[in-house]
Amino acid sequence: MAVLCGLFLALWRWRARRSYEWAIGRWWGSWWRRRYVYGPSWRTLALRHRLYVTDRRDDPGAGHALTLTWADTPRALRQEGQSVEVVRLKRVRFTGSTDHLMIALPAGVSPDTVAAACDSLAHAWRALAVRVRPAGPGWVWLDITRADTLARPLVLGRVPQLTDPVAVLAGLGGLSVGVLEDGASWRLRLRGAHVLIAGTTGSGKSSLLWAIVAGLSTAIHAGLVRVTWLDPKGGMEATPARPLAHVVDRIDDMADALESLVVELDQRAASLAGTTRQHVPSLSSPHRLVVVDELATLTALADSKTTRRVEAALGALLSRGRAVGFTVITTTVDPSKEVVRWRGLHAVRVAFRLDEPIQVDMVLGDGALHRGAVCDRIPLATPGVCFVRLDGIPDPQRARAVYVPDDTIEELGRAYPALADAGLPVFAGPSTDGGIGGGEGLSGKPGEDGQQGRVGELDPEPDATPGWASTTSRPGVDAGSAAHS
Repeated sequence: MAVLCGLFLALWRWRARRSYEWAIGRWWGSWWRRRYVYGPSWRTLALRHRLYVTDRRDDPGAGHALTLTWADTPRALRQEGQSVEVVRLKRVRFTGSTDHLMIALPAGVSPDTVAAACDSLAHAWRALAVRVRPAGPGWVWLDITRADTLARPLVLGRVPQLTDPVAVLAGLGGLSVGVLEDGASWRLRLRGAHVLIAGTTGSGKSSLLWAIVAGLSTAIHAGLVRVTWLDPKGGMEATPARPLAHVVDRIDDMADALESLVVELDQRAASLAGTTRQHVPSLSSPHRLVVVDELATLTALADSKTTRRVEAALGALLSRGRAVGFTVITTTVDPSKEVVRWRGLHAVRVAFRLDEPIQVDMVLGDGALHRGAVCDRIPLATPGVCFVRLDGIPDPQRARAVYVPDDTIEELGRAYPALADAGLPVFAGPSTDGGIGGGEGLSGKPGEDGQQGRVGELDPEPDATPGWASTTSRPGVDAGSAAHS
């Protein structure tokens, strides 16, 4: 019977691995790790990392000064008149590359105390990282990462397919732009939220920007989304986006562009007053996406007059733009308050590789570093890897943005150019495909993200569906376009 059961399980795992892992693999892995990996060593590690509280029966106040040595045990302490209560391991959940441990906190131990021991616990378990997540009053989760699921890049290999307007608008509520550490699709909310993207040069900020533009390309072509891209670097990054967006590459014109958007915002707010409390994109009133690529150039390095105008216009767009269909995406190398004055008005924050640990809390909020968002330790060899704090979720999540190659960007400009509109500025240069902009578009540079080569191929068929190509296949990762949101 044992041999037959073993053969049946082996056949099941070979023929239907996904259902086997869901029904048997995770349960067996959780039991095994609880019994033979974490259970036997838990109390010893808790004592060595001071995850306990003590009391002296005759003088409770004096017990807090007690220092345990490695040789001390709870039995020996009780014989000496001491009582010790160690954090308890209650549950182990195995999910493949990550183990999740639920622990109960005795009175006197806080989640910050556990977070301070995460680095040492990671070395003790020979794990890549250990992070803390609150699980309710008196409970926390320890997420133990044993394998890096984000080590291989994701590449957009095919151009999205134009779909109906309802599906296009759905992308604004949750645009797929990458993958989370647990294998789920990373969905970025653009409707009713502003996005702050911070990271050093070459960390992958432009990967996220191009993933957003690629995901919205069908909506841009349908006239339901209009993009204004401010590129203070002289248009080096945004040049390939000219068929899809209004690109402003002169610093002297950027303050004028932002102020004109504020005028449009006021006009739209006046027209919606008394009619509705939420803007619905349409051909006559599209959703406005404003991209400010490298904010420091405008708020810290420009002249004082330009800086005042830019900060006033951005303040109006960030504070009053959500309800009337305006989304502002700002990128910066320096997330300090001197550069990002309106940091608190960004509901969605993304932190790529940063120079200093203190910058993590600047971007993701207080306590993000203690919760495991070690942005200063992201390797140089993994551009596009970041930590994201979603609106309403205090715990940062590790993710990787999809990379859009230059020829895919060029193909997007040819396939889905923005429709000509009398109310929009028309750029210099004739358009050969019925849209506004510079015709077929120019090839962008991959150097900032440090991504070399491409994985996957463009599908030349007219009915091609969007897809991500990766050297590592993951079930459940979709194409990252509005058509499949």
